[in-house]
Amino acid sequence: MLWLCLDFPRLSLEAAAPADPSPEIPLAIVSGERPRRLHALNGAAQAVGLQPGLAINSAYAVAPRLRVIERKPEAEQAALSALASWAGQFSPTVVCEPPAALLLEVAGCLRLFGGSVRLLARAQAAAQELGYSVQAAIAPSPAAALLLAMHLPERIIEERSELLSQLRKLPLAALALDDRTRQKFRAVGCRRIADVLDLPRDGLLRRHGKDCLNYLDRLCGLRPDPRQPHVAPPHYRRQLELPTEIANQQTLLFGFQRLLGEFCGYLRGRDCGVLRLQAEFRHAQDCSELQIGLVAPSRDPKHLLNLLRERMEASRLAAPVRALGLAAHEFGELQAPQTDLLNGGSAHPGSRQQLLERLSARLGSAAVHGLTCRPDHRPELAYSYAEPGAGSPGILMRHQARPLWLLDPVRSIARADLQLLTKAERLESGWWDETDIGRDYHQAISRSGQRLWVFRKHGTSPQWFVHGLFA
Repeated sequence: MLWLCLDFPRLSLEAAAPADPSPEIPLAIVSGERPRRLHALNGAAQAVGLQPGLAINSAYAVAPRLRVIERKPEAEQAALSALASWAGQFSPTVVCEPPAALLLEVAGCLRLFGGSVRLLARAQAAAQELGYSVQAAIAPSPAAALLLAMHLPERIIEERSELLSQLRKLPLAALALDDRTRQKFRAVGCRRIADVLDLPRDGLLRRHGKDCLNYLDRLCGLRPDPRQPHVAPPHYRRQLELPTEIANQQTLLFGFQRLLGEFCGYLRGRDCGVLRLQAEFRHAQDCSELQIGLVAPSRDPKHLLNLLRERMEASRLAAPVRALGLAAHEFGELQAPQTDLLNGGSAHPGSRQQLLERLSARLGSAAVHGLTCRPDHRPELAYSYAEPGAGSPGILMRHQARPLWLLDPVRSIARADLQLLTKAERLESGWWDETDIGRDYHQAISRSGQRLWVFRKHGTSPQWFVHGLFA
């Protein structure tokens, strides 16, 4: 087996402040009982000399403008779980390693990505594109991959013999041991992992217990180390807390960019695309949402972000936003894109599908639709709305004596302004649904030369109406 570890050393900060509107102001995550101490820092806080572990009162003395956010373990856990679903695009076996790491079993996936070097680089770059700081390493055991990612990042070790030589160089503090056990090793002169591994096994078992010996064996790949894999949920929902209330749409789109990047990794892991997406906004008093429908399944983050941008520009936020959300319940199988034979097999840059989706995002899904025919002799009931592309234009063309453009409502016109071209076509009845009609229709020419479809009611009614226009 071969394990890739992705360690996120600043997850507590990046989960709490994904769209920091003021990155130039020092920001810190604080945790612990009083006195509370700094847990994680943004770049501005590090630049003024603050360090993790510093008491908050001392931090204010160094940086009076320091903004602090209480650490939220539940937000970190939600971010790690979302990252585990996102990482399914690289391996079918992903393990959450709280508080801030993922383990991926990649031995069977290396050929798909061109080897371990390319896989590590691709996974690390993809995580950084989401806005996360990440350290990665590959090793034959999960415990060793975790240790290397934290202390020897970007190291790739595929053989157990090489693993042992690398582990022996690391300090004792790198081992995942409790303080008491670590202190016992220091008391007998151990300063590096090599010193611990050179101790007699029976002495290790007698002085430090079975758990310590088993951990060292799992670390070195001498003992199986089963892990519980993460299972991606069948429906997607993800929320992102913001560090402060935000009303600027560009800043909100930056937060959605991370959410969509995670979401599209989840889709790639499931080998599907999304058909309907819901963007959610939590305000101080209530919540609002935007629905985005797609003509065909997609998992392109740039495409989805463009649709969301169009939808947000056509809407107005009810109030400043405290949290963003993304939800999806409708998925579909991806279709291969249509390519251009005369253009080297490349995909069409501006497809009909993308045009329909952009129109729906800007105008609303109710404003963009297709038409399909219904078996009814009454013109206004002879069609119904359908999904774009699901209409039946061939059936409509059978009624060549009728126009394709009907007016709603009909428009009155004087008889003197008409030159009738055809005899009357009588349409009547409709008692079964209480919309009974009785009309005589004619094709006519108006004084301006426009070809019209006109009618008057049965009998001697002098009032004429325009119901349709011919092309």
